[in-house]
Amino acid sequence: MTSVQMADEWVVTYPKEGDTGVDAPAGFITLWAEFFNDGNLRLPVTVFVAEVLEYYHLHISQLSPFGMFRIRNFEYTFRALGLDVTVENFRRFYQLTVNTGFFSVNQRYGSPKLMTPPKGLTKWKRWFFYVKACAVYANMTFWNVNVGVTSEDIALPTAKTVDWFSRLKPIELKKLGNNELWVWRMMLTRPDRRARPVDAPLWRMFESDFGGKVELLPCGEREGFNLEIIGNFRVPPRNLGDLGKFEVKTGPKKHVERKQVKKPAQGRGKGKSEGSAAPPLVS
Repeated sequence: MTSVQMADEWVVTYPKEGDTGVDAPAGFITLWAEFFNDGNLRLPVTVFVAEVLEYYHLHISQLSPFGMFRIRNFEYTFRALGLDVTVENFRRFYQLTVNTGFFSVNQRYGSPKLMTPPKGLTKWKRWFFYVKACAVYANMTFWNVNVGVTSEDIALPTAKTVDWFSRLKPIELKKLGNNELWVWRMMLTRPDRRARPVDAPLWRMFESDFGGKVELLPCGEREGFNLEIIGNFRVPPRNLGDLGKFEVKTGPKKHVERKQVKKPAQGRGKGKSEGSAAPPLVS
């Protein structure tokens, strides 16, 4: 919970001995641990992840880690290149598949290769946990895995079919840290609410000769990046005022006394003592 910064309200729960991924309690869903390792998933999910689940009518617990690897790799590849992160573009590279009781997405024959999945990942079904269903804000549907899936007919990405083909640059799968995911607009929690990344071509972070680091600069509370990034996540509007709950604090919590602020009473000319209100976390 600490490493991926999950909110307490999602009630992360260990499975009981003998449980499998289908034994989530009522009101909970199963998430696979590998989603949060090489899959680079964080909660709340991004709009793109939610749209993929909704387009294919998938439940996230029925998706294998290999499918999540490709979904998230596509997302940061296209963000790095400044391309539109859409389900339509995703479908130009991947086809929904089903195998051994789980759904995934495989590279479509003839499409440019974006990544190579990790090898030796054979025991991922052993590592899972439960969270409140509201942690993944998407319209998900459980599928009968024995029905199969239909092949899609969509134009492959080429210089003749899409105008962004010349800008395409495959970026291999890489495990990213929380700060890196934030810079890629793939994590809601900010390392510093008054910081923003230096503007630079993000794909350079994946180059073998990249010797630098992403630098964070202070900015005004209502400047660009901190507020723009909110739109990348699927969060119920009523929860926007609680986004700060996803931030991990270090050290003991300090006791802060409420200051008494003098506020003139309208029409009477007398002062009235009121507790100061905390500024909103999100505009």
